[in-house]
Amino acid sequence: MAPDGIPMTHSPAAPQSRALSLFVEQLVVEYGAWTILRTAIFASLKRSRAPVSNLSNHLRRDIGLPPRIEEKADFWRYR
Repeated sequence: MAPDGIPMTHSPAAPQSRALSLFVEQLVVEYGAWTILRTAIFASLKRSRAPVSNLSNHLRRDIGLPPRIEEKADFWRYR
């Protein structure tokens, strides 16, 4: 139960989620449920993940990753 006594399953949806729901309904009517489901699955599998190894420590901290340990330059190695 929500604090106002209305069951959570019957609470009104946000306008954005209602618009999305109507859009998905329209796609299903136009192309079919299996086509939409198959396309969504393939799109989620195909999505590439960007490597985080080249992010700065500032961006790594923003997304919750530990800072990258940078090695000190060893100039004697290059002589």
